[in-house]
Amino acid sequence: MKRRTLVWITVFLVLFFTIDRIAKSSRSNEFETTLIDLDTSLVEVIRLTFPADDHPILLVREPQGWIASQGNISTLANPKVPEKLLGELRNIQISRIVADNSNHWKDFGVGINQGPRVEVMGKDGKLEDFHIGKGSGDEEKENAHLFIRLFEQKEVYEVIGNDLSFASLNFDQYRNKHFIKFPDSRDLQKIIFKNLDTIFVISKADQNWYYENGMPVDSFTIEKYMSSVKSIEGDDFADNFDETRVGDLFFKGISFEIEGSGTVEVNCYWDSAWVNRYVLHSEQNPESWIESDSAGLYHLFFKQFEQLFAAGLN
Repeated sequence: MKRRTLVWITVFLVLFFTIDRIAKSSRSNEFETTLIDLDTSLVEVIRLTFPADDHPILLVREPQGWIASQGNISTLANPKVPEKLLGELRNIQISRIVADNSNHWKDFGVGINQGPRVEVMGKDGKLEDFHIGKGSGDEEKENAHLFIRLFEQKEVYEVIGNDLSFASLNFDQYRNKHFIKFPDSRDLQKIIFKNLDTIFVISKADQNWYYENGMPVDSFTIEKYMSSVKSIEGDDFADNFDETRVGDLFFKGISFEIEGSGTVEVNCYWDSAWVNRYVLHSEQNPESWIESDSAGLYHLFFKQFEQLFAAGLN
């Protein structure tokens, strides 16, 4: 009886140590698949450093929204870009380690002066810091892959399924391109057109439109014009425009009085030294100055108005 018990104890111990050894061996071959697990509510600043640029791009969270800045330019950010960026940074999973020493960094585009560097800061300091390397450029997010190296670490990781294409954008793509957006045009009550020496007004009364001299205006013409300008973006930023000269360079302006929303103004500035160049400014995005040629926003807001309402202007 004792001998049989001893045999069973021996068998049990052999099985126990065998299973334990297999489990330890299995664990030693595994690695943590979560590379970045970020609480995005803690993020205050995102710094993107590109080797080819003189200044990094900064995205700063403020009460009124995200502010994008680079060098001496600071403006409201396109709100979709930081939110998309944070969505991708929330959780980054790795599929494998592709290199474990600096000799191979350049092969994957994560050398010191190669790919973009992303630094994420909170109130209490830095939350994440990493280099983004080469990617597949696959249009399908789930198939896209790229390489990442955490700052001051040697390992290079392959990441699949995260769209970090924001790291290849130029500064203008982070900026808020909103120029003007109107509510329902049926709430429009008055349009005031200004140039250097005259002011021209179209007003609504009893659901009909009239010139100042009492001559009626075709409502379809009003609708046609407002439909063409009701939601406009501008991305040709005139960052070198001297804002202190707005009084001297004022060329034309147009105001829209909207019931329940106040007045929205769009002004145009022009210098005789400029060839086919105008600078437009909207009160709805006061930090941006948009450049236009004669066929762009200048034509949309001003030349089109003059053409449609020529009868009242003369």
